[in-house]
Amino acid sequence: MCAPAESGRDRLTEGKHYKSHCFHRGRGPTSILAKLHSKSRSGADAGAGNRATMNTNGTFAAPAIHAAEIGVARAPQKLQPRAMLLPRLFLILALAGTSLFGPKAAAATTRTETYKVIGDVRLDLTIHLPDDWQPSDRRPAIVLFFGGGWNGGSADQFTNQCRYLASRGMVAIAADYRVKSRHNVLPVTCVADAKSALRWVRARASQIGIDPDRLAAGGGSAGGHLAAATALLPALDDPADDLAVACTPNALVLFNPVLTLAPIEGLTITGFGERSTPERFGCSPEAISPTHHVRKELPPTLILHGTADTTVPLTSVAVFRERMVAAGNRCELVTYQDQGHGFFNFGRRDPRFAFETLTEVDRFFVSLHWLAGEPRVEAHFAAKPPSVRPRQN
Repeated sequence: MCAPAESGRDRLTEGKHYKSHCFHRGRGPTSILAKLHSKSRSGADAGAGNRATMNTNGTFAAPAIHAAEIGVARAPQKLQPRAMLLPRLFLILALAGTSLFGPKAAAATTRTETYKVIGDVRLDLTIHLPDDWQPSDRRPAIVLFFGGGWNGGSADQFTNQCRYLASRGMVAIAADYRVKSRHNVLPVTCVADAKSALRWVRARASQIGIDPDRLAAGGGSAGGHLAAATALLPALDDPADDLAVACTPNALVLFNPVLTLAPIEGLTITGFGERSTPERFGCSPEAISPTHHVRKELPPTLILHGTADTTVPLTSVAVFRERMVAAGNRCELVTYQDQGHGFFNFGRRDPRFAFETLTEVDRFFVSLHWLAGEPRVEAHFAAKPPSVRPRQN
């Protein structure tokens, strides 16, 4: 049993196993984690300062991790005299580029671009830009894919994460893609759309002010699967894509991701992966299962997962991490005691895990030298409260 000041969150990174602080009491590591090889935290920090870079052959060198703390601040609010409200309202509307008689324009730091058109279907990217962004910048970027079992969901799922990462200096992008409930497609098509999105962003790096060699992919649940697919699956591309543009990201950020979708000797697949058939996926289960395509020189990866997840059991993620580490890749697994599927989302009763997971993401990017300084998640949302979105996976 952990002391009150310690977390039920365990970190597993490159064979290192250590405890770190958070907000709740935990029960210690689960049985599957106890079976994994363990070492002390000190070894995890020994290589800090190395930057993850893509080599000329498209492979990666993996750095270690930095630690950071969270600061909290809340800006006071003042009520305005009633007589001032109407003039101020018109001033605000004028500055925002809208009016009382038309739809509200997008904020100056957000833009929408269509990355793919299929018949009458347009797939968009919502691009969140830092306040001081310039087209000539070469900023790190991330493309995030929503969850929903390849059946539903909305790109709004990661709006708050995108706004925070943009406040830290990244270009953060929420991607739409086709799903079964709206477009009658199977997961194989979702994978093709995700790869198209990464190619579109990288091909236009000079137009949206990003560094094409610091482009991450991320997502939750089925969206985490799609992010991993862009890095690991060698096929399932859209034949209309320009395959000369690489879809492989330079880093992965995965929230309770679906990674194991085909049988593995010694592992009983339950939950999301147990209905693995070609009819369900549109291809063989092995072809769409990231765990079955682990190899050396893959991008550095962060996985955030709840120990009580029955939709995507922790065992299915742990085997992915074991294979990644065995192949010499950096793969960090952070677990959250007694948390179920979708625990990281904003809009839940307890926002601590949304803050905690986003802090881990920030630290991960600092360790890659994509960001600098300490995370300030709580301070950010104290000043700019998160928007409430429907709960998703």
